[in-house]
Amino acid sequence: MDNQKEAYCLGHISVDIFIDRLALNNFRLGGCIDSSNLTIHGGGDVANVSFWLGKLKTPVSMIGIIGDDPAGSFVKNELENMNVECHLKVSKELSTATILIIIEPDGERSFIVNRESQNTLEWEDLPLSDILKGDLFYTSGYTIQNQPIKDVIFKLFESIKENRASTALTMFNLAAYTTVERFKPEIKAKILPYSDILVGNKEEFEVLISNPNDKTKPDIHEFGNIICEFFPEIQVVLITDGGNGCYYSTQKKYGHIPANQVRTVDTTGAGDGFCAGFISSYLEGTNLEEAIKRGTRLGSHICQGYGARFGAATLTQ
Repeated sequence: MDNQKEAYCLGHISVDIFIDRLALNNFRLGGCIDSSNLTIHGGGDVANVSFWLGKLKTPVSMIGIIGDDPAGSFVKNELENMNVECHLKVSKELSTATILIIIEPDGERSFIVNRESQNTLEWEDLPLSDILKGDLFYTSGYTIQNQPIKDVIFKLFESIKENRASTALTMFNLAAYTTVERFKPEIKAKILPYSDILVGNKEEFEVLISNPNDKTKPDIHEFGNIICEFFPEIQVVLITDGGNGCYYSTQKKYGHIPANQVRTVDTTGAGDGFCAGFISSYLEGTNLEEAIKRGTRLGSHICQGYGARFGAATLTQ
């Protein structure tokens, strides 16, 4: 693995608890019900990407925060067992992030979260010299929702690109349309000019490029071209659209990769899997279309069961 390219991922890591919405239909105050779909897994969007990169044999380091508690040990061990190098700050005051995920009948999700600890990462907590020597840095929009981690991300993107010794690619996942709504000016000013790869879903890109003065909305095929025009530093734009697949744009071309048709049980982590599959293939030097296809295959694989790390034991690359 010494000659392989290395990714650094910074962001959320959590314990995810899953319950099927249908199992709650018979739940009453003070009662107790059985549910075979009540399960617990390691989670966090960036930790999921790290996990799958490790599974795909891509050298990867995860940077984040856990609590000094059993949950923190659980999620750290799960990553290390997948050969992920962990740079995890241990908080003595705050607990490991925990997310209750309610699975809706159509496979979509509702969340109840406690992730206060995730916001407390500071500049001094970074393995900066390692990141600058790496080949790709990845994070998501969830890391810019609160301080102090928000300013750490902005400073880090700029530092990677302005450090002449660094050749690391930077990759940003828009992550949630609500995040794009709240922080669109900052994303455009402090993230996109320093990004090489931008990924998100259709709804996130609609918010990102929306202009209240425009009477007509561009088609999804045009989203990536618009981003590439206004932000020429960006090499690749990836726009996922669920069962419709992925649309992509570069400064020279654009296209579409169809989705793999599978029975969807739970979409948790499908986007994370897509990113991991893409990064793994892209760092190996495969062409853009093949990298997107690997991401699409992994995202589809994850959708077929509960949890963002479903089917890791049975995955074939």
